[in-house]
Amino acid sequence: MSPHGKRQRNSARHNKEHAVERAQERYGIQLSNKKRKTIAILIEDGKGNFLGRGNMAQRKIYGLSIDGQRLKVVYDHYTRRIVTFLPNGKGVENGAT
Repeated sequence: MSPHGKRQRNSARHNKEHAVERAQERYGIQLSNKKRKTIAILIEDGKGNFLGRGNMAQRKIYGLSIDGQRLKVVYDHYTRRIVTFLPNGKGVENGAT
């Protein structure tokens, strides 16, 4: 295996861990694999409320409700993965991603 492939895998794992940690920290939710997939499917199916662009062209910020809770999600359309969760009151209106 090339070092590049290993780096990509480690990066993907890091990104997943980051999203899980931010979901817990900012919303108090346990982000299971099933819940991550559900959020990604909702966004890909156009069910998320587009709020603005992230810090890269393929990253976009969406608002959506999961289990009755309103979440701000940064989603990467190139990798089709959740990047992070923004706290309420931050994000598009404050220019933070």
